[in-house]
Amino acid sequence: MEESILTDRLEIIPCDMKMILEILNCKYDNIIFSRSISSEQLNKLRTIANIFKEKLSDDKGSYRWFAWIVAEKETGHIVGDVGFKGAPNELGDVEIGFGIDSAFRRRGYATEAALALMKWAFHTGIVERIFAICRIDNLPSIKVLENIGMIQNRIHDSYVHWSKII
Repeated sequence: MEESILTDRLEIIPCDMKMILEILNCKYDNIIFSRSISSEQLNKLRTIANIFKEKLSDDKGSYRWFAWIVAEKETGHIVGDVGFKGAPNELGDVEIGFGIDSAFRRRGYATEAALALMKWAFHTGIVERIFAICRIDNLPSIKVLENIGMIQNRIHDSYVHWSKII
C-alpha cells in the first residue's frame, strides 16, 4: 500500500483495491479496521468502495486518485474521507471531495485533510488545477473550500464551482 500522508493531527491513507475489496466483503483484516470506525463512516466507505471498484479494476495503479481514509493520529479513529473523483485529465485538472463523520465535525479535519491532499496532488507534477463543486447552501463545505485557498469561479444551478491553480 502507498505510504500515508501525515499532518499535525491526521493520517490520510489511500484506499487501494485490496482495501476496497475488504470493505465490500466485510473482511476487516487490514490494519485500517483495527481502528475505531462509526457505522456512519463504514457505510459511507462501502458506498465509496462500490463506486470506485469498477474504476480501479481497469487501472490498479490509479487508486491514489480516488478515496483516502482520514484518521486521527493520536487515537486512530477513522473520522472521514477525502479524495478525488478520478485521475487528472489531459489538462491536469482533478476534482476533489471530502466528508467528515458527524461526530468529528467542527474540528478543522476537512480543511487539514483536503489541504494535505491538494499539496500531494500538486507535488506529483501532473496536476495543474484542482476543482470542487458544492451546493450553494452547503456552508460548511464552502468554508472548507475557502480555507484551502480555492477561488469561487461561478454559480450554476444551485452549485458553486471552485478551483485552485498551481
